[in-house]
Amino acid sequence: MRGRLSSVQQVMIIAGLTGAFLGNYILAHTAGRSTEVLWLGYAAWRWMFWMQIIPASVFLLTLLSSRKARDIWWLGAAMTKPRES
Repeated sequence: MRGRLSSVQQVMIIAGLTGAFLGNYILAHTAGRSTEVLWLGYAAWRWMFWMQIIPASVFLLTLLSSRKARDIWWLGAAMTKPRES
């Protein structure tokens, strides 16, 4: 189980980085350069930064909606206590 979770975590990290790179490329390509104004008078690099709020919010909502993740979140301190024999 632990190995499976570790593998899933690694895949999600790479998928997130790839998605961020592709999104940033599209925004920079649309503006011409990352320092050029894209929308609403803001430079493309600012939009690149703000667009990462979307996947971060999805991750947070998924973390909070999962029953097991919520148990681990709230019971984390209790789970790390050493057992008494």
